[in-house]
Amino acid sequence: MPALIKILHKNNRVEEIDCLNIMTLGRDKSSTVHLKDPMASRNHGVIRAVGKDQYYLLDTGSRNGIYLNNRRISAPMLLKDGDNLTIGDTIINFNQEYIENASLEDTLENTAPDFAETMHYVKADIRAVIVLVSDIRGFTSISESLPIESLTKLMSFWFQEVQNLVEDNNGIVDKFIGDCVLAKWEVEKDDKQSLVQALNTALNLHKITDRLGKKFPEIGRPLQIGVGLNKGDAAFGIGAENTIMGDVVNTAFRLETASKQLESDIVMNSSFYNDLPSNVPISETQELEVKGKTELLKVTTLGFDDLAEFIQQNAEVYNL
Repeated sequence: MPALIKILHKNNRVEEIDCLNIMTLGRDKSSTVHLKDPMASRNHGVIRAVGKDQYYLLDTGSRNGIYLNNRRISAPMLLKDGDNLTIGDTIINFNQEYIENASLEDTLENTAPDFAETMHYVKADIRAVIVLVSDIRGFTSISESLPIESLTKLMSFWFQEVQNLVEDNNGIVDKFIGDCVLAKWEVEKDDKQSLVQALNTALNLHKITDRLGKKFPEIGRPLQIGVGLNKGDAAFGIGAENTIMGDVVNTAFRLETASKQLESDIVMNSSFYNDLPSNVPISETQELEVKGKTELLKVTTLGFDDLAEFIQQNAEVYNL
């Protein structure tokens, strides 16, 4: 949906700008939104489009911070219509049209415990999809010990690297939830290319996260991720966030959570691993009990080292 920002500058001048895919905010004259505010850093923040009509706000490590609805942000935040951004003495109002579709049906349960809302009705746009869920293990405790400037720089770097990685592998970032990413690939039957691209994304998510400890030594320890991979049918374009919803998404979150329990890097549901190329070095299948499921899931695991070897040997076959 169309989006624009209304900027109330320090001198009371009002400026309207249509939102672009990437908008930089700061005192630097090359910024999309040039702020003549001494409290603003030269490169203060970014508004970046993700997926379909979603705009995230990032603080790129400014000294004085960005406040969203009077709260300083430290992680990428999804902007919603009417949100107010404050940078120094400058106020920015985010405006985005959203038209609720009148023909709604197919009741679904809440997508995952991470989401604070329950959608009772969704548009009947059901598609086959691969779902990847990944987050940084133990990040909450790490974030509490980091200076706010370091945390915002770290999250801005991770956010942009992850989005570029998913898109380079022909996937789409559905949403970010703090240090967690939900990505998707629309698939056709027997689409092994997309399956391998999802695996390649998981491997490189690990590499990106591993580099964070070197780029930001103040973290004080290596960072690890867990990954859940699933395949099935999902409802597309749900709510103002245009997210995907359904059991396939819910289960992917459960699989990611189980990666720590199973002491593995990647956990895959049978609907995903059954369609993989036969030479992917997956472990023996096992049954997993997850919350919200009456039947045990058949899952398998895969370590990043074994996956790296497979990707290296098959990169040309799958155009990676």
